[in-house]
Amino acid sequence: MGSGENLEGTLGTTPIDIDHDWWIDVIYNGIWFRNPGILSEYPDTPWKSFLIKAGGHDAITADMDLNGEDDILIYDGNKIAWYNTSNSLRENVISSGHHDHGGTAPKGFGDIDGDGDIDVMIPGFWYENTENGTGAWVEHEWPFMPVDNASYGPSIRAWITDIDNPGWHDAQLGDVDGDGDTDIVSKVWNADGLVYHLDFWKNQYK
Repeated sequence: MGSGENLEGTLGTTPIDIDHDWWIDVIYNGIWFRNPGILSEYPDTPWKSFLIKAGGHDAITADMDLNGEDDILIYDGNKIAWYNTSNSLRENVISSGHHDHGGTAPKGFGDIDGDGDIDVMIPGFWYENTENGTGAWVEHEWPFMPVDNASYGPSIRAWITDIDNPGWHDAQLGDVDGDGDTDIVSKVWNADGLVYHLDFWKNQYK
């Protein structure tokens, strides 16, 4: 496909049509590769690379401003931000100053508060989208309890789908109880003793 100095030791990738040419491109930490669009006939065609500001442990494809075009949502453990593919990958910072291993991939975004726009989540916090993704994001806490001595520090795997010692590495978001709002199901990375368990978080936000 291609090569680049930024690929060494990188984590975080997602498929996305960055240039809106109807071909799926790929981003990694600080670099993206443009699909040449002729792979069916010439599968070995190199993909041209471009350096970008976006990049981190968790990379997600999501239409953050609901304009019909996918954007890039990145959480690097310190800063969570999204990059607008309809505006030269302009950075929109949601929050920063965190100390996590990860926590937004594979789908830590969804309409948590039921107002029709895209909210996002990380370990211990979710962020309310108030102005179509480009304005202020309101921080809300939720009852996150990290696993003691986790290998890489606080981390979740989120999917926007009262429990003892909940753990976070894999999570999904969805309407688990069928009441019309978004709940969370999560799984530990490190065992709780000898037990690996799932946790269900009921959305009671109104």
